[in-house]
Amino acid sequence: MRNIVVAFGLMAVFFLTACDKIDSIINDDVNVSTNTVTISTFTEVTEPVAPPVIEEVKVSTNIVVKQPEPVKKRVKSVQQISRKTAKDYYVSGTLKANKGRVLDAIADYDKAIKLDPYYAEAYNARALIKDKINDFDGAAADYEKAIQVRNVKSNRPQATNDTDIKNVTFYMQQGKIKIDLYDYDGADQDFTKAINIIPSYGPAFIARGDARLKLERYYDALSDYNKAMKFWPKLTYDALRKIGNLEMHFENYDKAVEAYRDVVDYDKNNVDSRYKLTDALIMNGNFSEALNSIRVFYLISKEPYVYSGDYHRWNIAINKYKQDSTANELKSKINRLKVVKSN
Repeated sequence: MRNIVVAFGLMAVFFLTACDKIDSIINDDVNVSTNTVTISTFTEVTEPVAPPVIEEVKVSTNIVVKQPEPVKKRVKSVQQISRKTAKDYYVSGTLKANKGRVLDAIADYDKAIKLDPYYAEAYNARALIKDKINDFDGAAADYEKAIQVRNVKSNRPQATNDTDIKNVTFYMQQGKIKIDLYDYDGADQDFTKAINIIPSYGPAFIARGDARLKLERYYDALSDYNKAMKFWPKLTYDALRKIGNLEMHFENYDKAVEAYRDVVDYDKNNVDSRYKLTDALIMNGNFSEALNSIRVFYLISKEPYVYSGDYHRWNIAINKYKQDSTANELKSKINRLKVVKSN
């Protein structure tokens, strides 16, 4: 009996010891688990402050700093493109003038002349526009300047300086103003002063010839027109027309025919010149050539005409040769012309 009790007691002790060991193992496992959770919690808290975010900010900042460099390059290229030449502004002004933008065109011509003060085409183009908008004084000044800068240096034997050009321009403008005011003597004096500065200045001879024509100093006017043609061949056309008119006034019909022939050769389709040549030929009695001339007149004139005064003169001249078939054919052509009031 006693042995049974002792054995049972030993079994109880063994059982309790085993329970203690199992409890210890369980407690150890719990502690390990707790530590693991703690470590995990620490890792989750520190993740949001990771360094890569800072690196992204730095990269973005660097890009912003580098942006002004290409902008500067682009500005330089625009400046280079904007450096237009006088010809560029002249072409631009012409295009604007063709579109009716006259003020913008004048502004472009101004810029062209500022870049090249001797740009004759720009002066001439600006004068045309000013003439259309009734700025007659401005147009006259530009026309004069265009003539000067194009021809003065190439036609005058001695050197021409800017002062001479300015003085000639002044006297030419003054003379034209005086002609408008019917002060032909004063105009003659101003044009003479211009000639004294530049003795081979063709336009001054033309202008003085016109003033002397008004003063009925016909031979002096004729002399000036011939000098203008001699010094400036480019003025030959205008000079010859004026010479032809004077020779008709003097009734020097043969000389008038010579002048008008040259004018017609210069501009074959000019209706007014053809008319005047026909007039001179009829009055000179050269009916055969007059007949050919009037045929051309019919071809180039939209509405062939004859001034009433000339109509009577021509018929009187032709009626002297009633038996002449050429004269009769010429008279038939004249009678088919529309008679208009004398100019």
